[in-house]
Amino acid sequence: MKIAINDLDAQVKQIDLCAGVEKFELGDFEVYRGEINVHIDINKIGSEIFVKAAISGNALLTCDRCLKQYECTLSENVLWVYTSHEELLEGDQEDVYYIDPDDVEIDITQPVREMLIVMLPVKTLCSENCKGLCPHCGADLNKAQCNCSVENPDPRWAALEKLKDKP
Repeated sequence: MKIAINDLDAQVKQIDLCAGVEKFELGDFEVYRGEINVHIDINKIGSEIFVKAAISGNALLTCDRCLKQYECTLSENVLWVYTSHEELLEGDQEDVYYIDPDDVEIDITQPVREMLIVMLPVKTLCSENCKGLCPHCGADLNKAQCNCSVENPDPRWAALEKLKDKP
């Protein structure tokens, strides 16, 4: 995903880009399906180029509670700064990139790839109210209540049960 920068000025220029998920070589993170959409507001102020991007894509995820697959749209807004001043790159600046003053385009493929990985949720839930699976029989508690009876309570809770019975 390359953007021509030779005709940029202080005016904000809007660009809509769309690319197949295979372009980003996500490897172990290949949960995205179809196209990745990137809406960009880009402008140049002095020697810095500011890229405000809204990234979105559909992902096929597996619920951590009930193990069902579900599709959802993930999106995120980000700001990247491209500069030819190397002193601005020192330190821990994650969203600041070096650009040669003679370059006529910037390639945002790698920053978009990184953002697609960061956008993935740590805990995936098909819904906030997902009840998950029964730990004894494995029944999907979202569909029906199981008939399991807990005959042997966990011995680690015995001390708390004694406290519960005290007046």
